[in-house]
Amino acid sequence: MQRAEIRKRLKQPNVNCAGTLQVSKKHSRISSAEVFISIEKKPKAEHCLAEELTQILGLTGDIDLYKNSVFHEGGTGRYITDIDRIMIRTLYDKRLKMG
Repeated sequence: MQRAEIRKRLKQPNVNCAGTLQVSKKHSRISSAEVFISIEKKPKAEHCLAEELTQILGLTGDIDLYKNSVFHEGGTGRYITDIDRIMIRTLYDKRLKMG
């Protein structure tokens, strides 16, 4: 999508890409998700794709602690890193209990 369309649809004037989640409170699970990626600049689109697809798995925030992470605000990486993989595996580890 064009950035203008994403910004209009999400009513966020400064966003270039975004992901939205719907969570089933009854089951404490993600019930649906949408990702909006601006296609205007290929390197940024590739970064956004990696970041937003990872975030709709449940890691919804940006992290400034790890500069190489796709979650780093202002980052440009196009692939998830080892630290990103560790965070995803931790989130879905069966030893963790919901809530």
